[in-house]
Amino acid sequence: MPRPTRSAGEKREGRALGLVVKRAREGRTAEELAQAADVHLDAVRRIEGGSVASPGFFLVGRLADALGVGLDDLRSRVWEQCQVLQTVEGAD
Repeated sequence: MPRPTRSAGEKREGRALGLVVKRAREGRTAEELAQAADVHLDAVRRIEGGSVASPGFFLVGRLADALGVGLDDLRSRVWEQCQVLQTVEGAD
């Protein structure tokens, strides 16, 4: 069964999450983050690359824990980054 098509907003949220995660790892490698979060390295790379429009809740929770940020803080950072991307990319 094919995956449902993601909206431009959902794709933007995925890119924003990737940028936020990449910045938040503060000098650690993607591999170190993956190990700390106990997730596959490919999952971290796909998220950081913005190719995952809607990652699972528990995956995001593990990343937040490994980054030392709360889910509310992570959500706020992603929302702010979405606003920046929307300004740069233009309205949907």
